[in-house]
Amino acid sequence: MLFNKKQKQEEVEKRPAENRRAVRFSSMASVRINGFEGEALLKDINTSGLCMESVTYATLDLNETYVMSISPEPSFGVETFDLKVKVQWLRSSAALFSTGFSIVESPHGRAFQKYLDAVSRLHA
Repeated sequence: MLFNKKQKQEEVEKRPAENRRAVRFSSMASVRINGFEGEALLKDINTSGLCMESVTYATLDLNETYVMSISPEPSFGVETFDLKVKVQWLRSSAALFSTGFSIVESPHGRAFQKYLDAVSRLHA
């Protein structure tokens, strides 16, 4: 049976979490990227990538690299940090804008790791 590109993407997205290579987490944060500034749900966060969901549209280009500034919730005790990210996929509907990113570089590696640790404690 042949699958088109959209069907394959849907299959991957439906893949059970236990089959993924890295543990992934979600968290609300203030995000700045390419003119977008606002609250976003960061999903599937791990050391290699993340998904950003927001009700506000962000102008981003597929396969382009951007600097994303993340300000975690104050309760995490983590300062704002930057990630250099590359857009892997874009999806939008009438109510939600979603973007998948791979992480190219983490210039503030310790802050990012502290953030991952804080988010993982919420899901423990």
